[in-house]
Amino acid sequence: MKKIGEGRTAEVYIKDDKAIKLFYDWYKQPYIDKEENISNIAATLCDLAPQCFGQVTINKRTGLVLEHISGKLLKDQFSSNIFSIKKMIIIMGQSHRKITSKNSNELPSFESKYLKLITNSERITDSDKSIIIKFLKDQINNQICHGDYHPENIIIDEKQQFRVIDWTNAFAGNHLFDVARSYYLITSGVSVVKQPIYIKIATFFIRLFAGKWYLKGYFEKEKIPSDFKKWVFIVKLLRWYEGIVEEEKLLNKVVSRTNIKKLFTR
Repeated sequence: MKKIGEGRTAEVYIKDDKAIKLFYDWYKQPYIDKEENISNIAATLCDLAPQCFGQVTINKRTGLVLEHISGKLLKDQFSSNIFSIKKMIIIMGQSHRKITSKNSNELPSFESKYLKLITNSERITDSDKSIIIKFLKDQINNQICHGDYHPENIIIDEKQQFRVIDWTNAFAGNHLFDVARSYYLITSGVSVVKQPIYIKIATFFIRLFAGKWYLKGYFEKEKIPSDFKKWVFIVKLLRWYEGIVEEEKLLNKVVSRTNIKKLFTR
């Protein structure tokens, strides 16, 4: 087997022209079963997702056997051809719209994944929680949401088609949450690598443009919904629970300075 990547819960190998996502031995079986189920649902509903061929045991570790998509990560495409960035990000938005255009009653719901986090949050007042929860309950939907749609989870295959990997966090919910999360990751995600100040400034402006191009691709000629800023705030509120240390300062500032009542009653 040839190792091609690793993540928080697993390493990824190539074997017999298949991708093997081999989980670390501490990762519990129920989580693997859940990921297999979500991968199968995603592959059935969305042709951008890789096929899942079941589980395998290698050296006492459990893995998922997945379709190997030969190609290049979108983030690597950016670095190899900077003149293609705008075009690629617009297509990224269009591909995301293709995903969320379908519905599912089989994926976990947004409410089951996130509503309890907001209810139990100690970072906002009870009155602010009530405002946000009412908004979310009024926006319930069952559109397919990838849950982590960004350039490191997109492969441009040998036919120059966009394919989307790592559906672990997929759920059914309002598409605007998924779009807002991708927008946040494009424009605000903090690099763990220390950079000179001039690189940080240049990156800041590039990301601002990239966010606009992504939204242009997703919404095309439609107006960005008036509620979009509310969804971006909810993304930032929930981002706390992902434990991204480098972003805590930014997130603290945003949440503490936001007048939630004013934002959600516009």
